[in-house]
Amino acid sequence: MASILEKSWDDSKFNMWRAIFSAIFLDQNVTAEELAWVRSRMESLPFSSDQKQTIEKDINSNPDMHHLFSVIEDKRDRAFVLSQLRVIAHLDGHFSEVEKSAFKKIESLVLKELDLGNLENEISEMEKSSYHEDEVYKVENKDSIFEHMINSFLKFVNPGEHKDPKG
Repeated sequence: MASILEKSWDDSKFNMWRAIFSAIFLDQNVTAEELAWVRSRMESLPFSSDQKQTIEKDINSNPDMHHLFSVIEDKRDRAFVLSQLRVIAHLDGHFSEVEKSAFKKIESLVLKELDLGNLENEISEMEKSSYHEDEVYKVENKDSIFEHMINSFLKFVNPGEHKDPKG
């Protein structure tokens, strides 16, 4: 059984971090702050020895971020790249036009894959279920007779308050 220090990320997660780290090259000016940020993440995250070697090579060779992004399979990992780009872009105190342009390209790639209609429907269904009286008058402490009595009373005096406010 491998130790936690030798645990390695799956390919999607590993390439996610490689793409994130490659963002330090976007403005063609790698700063000490950016390198320190990458090195601190390399030490604090559970990369295997081989993965660390690959990242070291990347730091020395400026890998193609768009290629790395294209091999990230998990949509959540792709979205995380986008959020980290904003962090990295501000590490040196200057969010350059080159960085802004790269951010917009990656953002369009992330958003292109999302089915916003389906996502909106899922959110709507989650919202509706949150209005169910079992959720609104949920007894958090099952051992509390007082909480049970108060919630039962509120349910009695507020019939329909748990209904969806949109209709």
